[in-house]
Amino acid sequence: MLSDPSAPGALRRGCRADAAFTLLAIAAGMPSLLYPLGRDQGLFFYIGREWLQRGRMPYLDTFDIKTPGIYGVHAAAIALFGEELWGARLLELLCAIVLGWLAATLAVPVDTRPRPGARGATAFVVMLLHYGFFDFWNSGQCEIWCVTAVIASAVAGTRLRPRPWAHVASGALFGVALVFKTPAATFAPVVLAYLGVQAFSGGGERWRRSVVAGATWTAGVAGVVGAVIAYFAARGALAAMYELLVVNMRSYVLQGRWVHSVGDVVRSYVHAASYPWPYLVAGAWVTATCVAQAAKRRADIEGAWRALAPPAFLLAAVVAVTMQLKFAWYHWGLVVGAGALCAGAAIDAIARKELRPRAGWWSSAAVAGACAVMLPMSRDAGTTPQLGYLASVRDAALRASGRLSPEEYLKKFDYSTGYAFSAPFSYEIGNWLRANTAPEDTVAVRSMEPQIYAVARRHHTGRFFWTTFLEYGQWAYRMQDWVEEDRRVFIDTPPTFVVAGAYLHQGPISVEYFVPLGYVPVKSFGGWVVLRHARADAPEPRSSN
Repeated sequence: MLSDPSAPGALRRGCRADAAFTLLAIAAGMPSLLYPLGRDQGLFFYIGREWLQRGRMPYLDTFDIKTPGIYGVHAAAIALFGEELWGARLLELLCAIVLGWLAATLAVPVDTRPRPGARGATAFVVMLLHYGFFDFWNSGQCEIWCVTAVIASAVAGTRLRPRPWAHVASGALFGVALVFKTPAATFAPVVLAYLGVQAFSGGGERWRRSVVAGATWTAGVAGVVGAVIAYFAARGALAAMYELLVVNMRSYVLQGRWVHSVGDVVRSYVHAASYPWPYLVAGAWVTATCVAQAAKRRADIEGAWRALAPPAFLLAAVVAVTMQLKFAWYHWGLVVGAGALCAGAAIDAIARKELRPRAGWWSSAAVAGACAVMLPMSRDAGTTPQLGYLASVRDAALRASGRLSPEEYLKKFDYSTGYAFSAPFSYEIGNWLRANTAPEDTVAVRSMEPQIYAVARRHHTGRFFWTTFLEYGQWAYRMQDWVEEDRRVFIDTPPTFVVAGAYLHQGPISVEYFVPLGYVPVKSFGGWVVLRHARADAPEPRSSN
């Protein structure tokens, strides 16, 4: 007979086991703290910093098309740790831990504690799923925060008391998920199903309880989303927010999409199938079937829904990825929620001996084997020169032990032939600017290299601190207006320095564009040139090296 997990001795053993697995999970995620900023992460860092330190509002004063949640993460990290490049990575690591603990809680029957060590073990699996299959470029994104808020919403709605306030809290957490990523709306039926199943498991007045649960949950969602909208309205940024997140986003999705036919969508699914998600899906389904059999023997509708929840989360994630029409690899981060629930259900079912030996152990072995085989091979679209997660662990260990210098470590993130992105180049330019400019100097970095601002600890005077939407007309519905807005900045409040491209000879990122505006080249970095404004009060660089 299984011991009572609520007994004091069992609780102590459970705490120790959870702590041990959680520490192992933290160790698995620690290499991410050494990751340099990619373009997306540099963009989030910049907007979060400007919002926090200078009160510059996203959309109105800094241009981007993401919902504001991820900027808040970076603002919080800077408030907590200063302008450290690892701050948001640390918060993301902790978020993955929370996701694992929440998934383990959601995977067990209501009013039942997970078995000793199940929360920590699930967190460890989540860490491998997240960092194992999403490299420095594809982690540090919105998806892990979004799916964690979704799982937290389901946990709050089913575990908190009293019920009406639990449903409000659940809706509020789902509202947080929407603030991180609006396609999270596809998860709403899954979360509402948790509330509905619980209402139907409680005896009489089932429909009334279901309607009340849905209404209070919706009120919670509206409260959070409404508060965010009211905040931006109070700061005079609502019109700009609407323009970028609704009007321009429509143009961006339809005109800048990466898929144009059903065949493109199928090929995108096939590409995703080259990674271990199919194995996880198969494991989730077999595990769900086994748990459902146990639930059916008890005539437990709540248990049957728990069994079907991982595939339901998976379907919602796939729909959310598809509706974005991009199939960027990091979009698949939403699938981690289904993997977390699968892991939580499997760990709990094995601990409770609810899995039939053949089906249970074979499905678990298949999932574990798939991860073991695919994890060393994980990488993004075959463009990175290193072999994924295990290589990142090795490089982080060498860097931490001093056997790999900072410069040698950065060279691991030189993707000049893939993303046309080079971390060593970005950091070289950023460090030069930081050493050769004063804190009050302003800088404009052209193209999409916002990580340079973070390394240099400098900022731009205008809204377009990156210029992709000034270069590609299919992404912007009013490109010419924005080009003129950007140009006025260099006439009215010109930045002291500009980092322009030497590889183009026309347009708002070229050197030739800025020379007539009073800028003089002072330093070259391969395909980039640093220019200084020629006005009398502009300081000379402290060094030309």
